[in-house]
Amino acid sequence: MSEYIYVGLDLSFNRLGLAVSSSTGVHYCHFGSSPTFPYRGERYDRLAERVLSELPDDSQAVRVFFEHYIMGGVGRICDMAELAGYIKGRLRERQYDIYEVPPTTLKKFTAGSGRASKSDMIAACLRRYGVAFKDTEDNECDAYCLIEFGKYLFDEAVPFLKRKLWIDSINQF
Repeated sequence: MSEYIYVGLDLSFNRLGLAVSSSTGVHYCHFGSSPTFPYRGERYDRLAERVLSELPDDSQAVRVFFEHYIMGGVGRICDMAELAGYIKGRLRERQYDIYEVPPTTLKKFTAGSGRASKSDMIAACLRRYGVAFKDTEDNECDAYCLIEFGKYLFDEAVPFLKRKLWIDSINQF
C-alpha cells in the first residue's frame, strides 16, 4: 500500500488555511480574500484551482480533512457550504479520500476542550506538536491540526478502541 499524503483544509473566504504533509515534510499556505468576481462560480473556480495547485496529482493516495463549518454560524454559511461542496467535488474527481471534522472535535482532540479559542488552539499546537503559529495564522494552525488528527485516526499502532471515539465523530465522503 502506498504512503498517504495528508491534507488539512480550513475553509474561509477571508483566509483559507491549507497544510499538506508528505514524506518530505509539511507545507503550509494560506489564501487571502480573493477579488470580487461577477459570478460566485468564478470565485469558487479560482479558490479550487489554488487549492488543487498545492496538492499532488491523482496518482498518489491522498486523505483530505476539512474543518466542517459551524452549522449555527451566522453570515455567509450558505456561500461557505457551496464553496465546500464545490471544492469537495473537484477533490473527488482526483479520487482523494475526503473527511469532515466538526470544529468541536478538532478542538477537543488538540486542546482538550471543544470550546477552545483560536489562541488556545495555537498554544496547544505548540505544546503538543512543537509547531508555532502567529496569532493571525489560526486557519493554518487548524489545517495543521487536521493533519495530525487524520494521522492519529489511521495510526494502526494506536489501539482501535482509543481511535473509535474520534472516528465516530467525523463524516467521510
